[in-house]
Amino acid sequence: MPNLGLVRWAVLLGAVFLAPATSSAQGTRDLDKNASEIEEATRQLLQQPVDRSALRSPTYVEERLSDGELFYRLQDYVRASIILTDIVQNHVGHRAYPDALFLLADSLYRAGDYMGARTRFQQILQQATQSRAYRAYVQRALGRLIEIAIRTRNFDGVEDYFTQLQTLPPAEVEAATKYHRGKYLFSRAVDVEDFLRERKEGDAEAVTDAELLEEARRSFEGVQEGSPYYPQARYFVGAIYTVQKQHPKAIEAFSRVLTAKGTTPEHQRVLDLARLGTGRLYYETGQLDRAVEAYQAISRTSEFFDAALYEAAWVFIQQGDSLRASRTLEVLSVAAPDSRYVADGELLRGNLLLREGQFEEAEDVFRLVHSRFGPIYKDLQAMCAGHDDQVAYFRQLVRDNMETFDVNQFLPENARAWTELDADMNRAFT
Repeated sequence: MPNLGLVRWAVLLGAVFLAPATSSAQGTRDLDKNASEIEEATRQLLQQPVDRSALRSPTYVEERLSDGELFYRLQDYVRASIILTDIVQNHVGHRAYPDALFLLADSLYRAGDYMGARTRFQQILQQATQSRAYRAYVQRALGRLIEIAIRTRNFDGVEDYFTQLQTLPPAEVEAATKYHRGKYLFSRAVDVEDFLRERKEGDAEAVTDAELLEEARRSFEGVQEGSPYYPQARYFVGAIYTVQKQHPKAIEAFSRVLTAKGTTPEHQRVLDLARLGTGRLYYETGQLDRAVEAYQAISRTSEFFDAALYEAAWVFIQQGDSLRASRTLEVLSVAAPDSRYVADGELLRGNLLLREGQFEEAEDVFRLVHSRFGPIYKDLQAMCAGHDDQVAYFRQLVRDNMETFDVNQFLPENARAWTELDADMNRAFT
């Protein structure tokens, strides 16, 4: 804090040096009075709280929006959410607010906070009835709300979303409406988690609604080539034919996906999923060479590269080529050491080496598996041994930490990378 006495004397000295040489005693008293007034004004000014917004750049909000969008583009959705929340909570009337609100909603969605995202997307729909600035985001907001309903399997209000979509200009939303309705019907017709669950002999098959499934297929078929939703729609057509066990038609549908250009990361992801789909169907139908080609078409940069390697190894085993299978699994362990396929892949490689009579190499592989996963097993066993009723223990954990439950907080650190929630549990905590 400034020394007020020095302020006063600085003013006095300035007045003395600037005053005429003939200054009178009255003039000095006037200067002293003025200095006292300045001193008091200075004291009052220093006591006033500083408005932090006055210290900010005039383009502060735009700069924050750019920072948030940068993290969004870098797929750091948590940081993006933090920055964008500042704008949404503190700068409601700013012209950047609509952009920030949508980016915040989508960041929350991509970060897995579906409830928070739903609230923000619903805000966009409410604001769009009052301001044109939000209308550019209505279609995407409705699409995301439908996606959230599908992921959480809470379909309340979904039909209202479709009704709102139909009120938008047809040229903008026809393909989007058909695609999202197809996904909605598909999720109602098939419990994907139950369908993909490994079944033992004698287990009942997954229940599907054939009528809804066919209605979903017709909706996907209505998405025309050239639409940004075309690759995804064709992929779902292939998935539906797979559920219906019409494998040739499924292969054809997946092949049509591959004719589309991957213009976005989302499209490229769908193309790789279609390659996986064709590889699996070729394997199921005994077209092993084609299966290998499909798996090998998936690039090293793909998030599905590890799955492609693991499944290709099984194709080689089916072909009787254990050497290629072993080498493929070795590539998997090197290229994707943290993949969830590594544990099974290394055990499989060890058994293949045993079959080929390479006992020392097999022993080395098994020792590596034991050294890596043995401690994880022991830690999990110790955690379970400490609680007689493990179900009751877990229920209590959930009750005590319902607001911010994270299963990783309660697992041994070295086990966290190998843990994932099943679909029902994941929905419960999102």
